[in-house]
Amino acid sequence: MIRAATRGDVDTITSIAEVYYRENAYEERSSVALDLDVIRRTIVVMIRARDAGIFVSEHDDRIVGVIAGTMQEWFGNPEIRAAQEHIRWTAPGHESSLGDLVDMFDAWARERGAPCAMISCYVTGAEERMRRITSREET
Repeated sequence: MIRAATRGDVDTITSIAEVYYRENAYEERSSVALDLDVIRRTIVVMIRARDAGIFVSEHDDRIVGVIAGTMQEWFGNPEIRAAQEHIRWTAPGHESSLGDLVDMFDAWARERGAPCAMISCYVTGAEERMRRITSREET
């Protein structure tokens, strides 16, 4: 099941963000330390904000995926708005839910007048994993 995140999901999404940070080697590639309090506060703000969206995928009442992003001007053009994804993550074995999360994020963007949702692809040395995740293959 895909649904909008709620205040009750903040701790779980914060933990997911920490896993995402470590999986994507940010510690090794950045001089910025992980600050879970900042992440937690950001998630709370995003859940409340009209121009931010966080959606979760659940399996057996457990969050197994998340996608989050904000509405932004497209290349500085205020007449064109797009939804920019900031994080997407799925638990091992639940990669197939990513397509549904992206579809929900795209629908949310269109409801807010965006012609598109921009989905990032980070290169972290995990290219094979990204190929598998983004291919919507069942695993």
